[in-house]
Amino acid sequence: MVTAILTGQVLYAVKHQSAWETITLSWLLSAPAFVLKRELLRLPIIGWFFLKTGCIPVDRSAGMKALRDMRVAGKTLAAKGRSMLIFPQGTRIAPGIDHPYEIGVFALYEATGLPVVPVALNSGYVWPRNSWMKYPGLVTVEFLDPIDPGLDRKSFMATLKQRIEDRMEILDAPYIKNQEKA
Repeated sequence: MVTAILTGQVLYAVKHQSAWETITLSWLLSAPAFVLKRELLRLPIIGWFFLKTGCIPVDRSAGMKALRDMRVAGKTLAAKGRSMLIFPQGTRIAPGIDHPYEIGVFALYEATGLPVVPVALNSGYVWPRNSWMKYPGLVTVEFLDPIDPGLDRKSFMATLKQRIEDRMEILDAPYIKNQEKA
C-alpha cells in the first residue's frame, strides 16, 4: 500500500529496513538520485544501475569531506531539477530498533533548499535485512507531511525523527501484536 506520492522536486527521507525500498522506490518515484555508500557502486548490476541513474556516492571514511562533497552534489542535482532520496539513519535498521538519524539529511536539506518528505514503511517485516528469506505480507509505504525549508538543524532533525518514528509505531503495531501472540 502506498499513500500520497508527491509530485515536484523534493528530498525524500526514507526509513531503511531492507533492499525492498531501494528497488521499489527508484521505480515508484521516477528514479530520484539516491544518496548511498560508495561501496555499493562496486556491486555487479546494481552499482551500474546507480551510476546510470545518477546518485550521490558517499565515502563514509572521509568524515567532513564526505559531508561537503554531498552538499555540492546535492546542489548540482537540485539545480538540474532532480529529486533526491536519502536514508537518514545511514543504513538498514531492523524494525523496532532505535538508531540515530545522521546529519547528512540536514546537510542536503540546508544546501538544496528543498522540502523534505519523510517516508515511513514496514518492509523489514517482509524482506528482512541481511537475509535471503522473504515472508508473506503487505509492505506499506507512507509519504508524510513535507518539512518546508528554513528550519535550523535541531528543529529539523527533531521534526524528521518524530514524524517518521510516530508513524512507525502505527505501522509496526500489527507485527508486534502477532509476535506477542506467538
